[in-house]
Amino acid sequence: MKAWEEQLKNIMLQRTGIDFSEKVHLQEENFFGIKINLPVRELLLILFDIERIINVHILDEKIISGEFNSYANVKECLRASLEQSTS
Repeated sequence: MKAWEEQLKNIMLQRTGIDFSEKVHLQEENFFGIKINLPVRELLLILFDIERIINVHILDEKIISGEFNSYANVKECLRASLEQSTS
């Protein structure tokens, strides 16, 4: 596991109470769906934590388009942003 993946896992555990590496079946679930039911403010705090702790900016377009709505999608947005910042 890469360092940023471990940091993301810890952020998500702190903000959602879910260890997505153990509950793999929830990785594709929408944060606002019935299974996770995450308050919107927590998703905003997750974004702030990612930008502060991992030191990467997630594009506004990704958030507005709904691509920042599940653990798997957040992980993909983060991976793409990190790749873009190193190229």
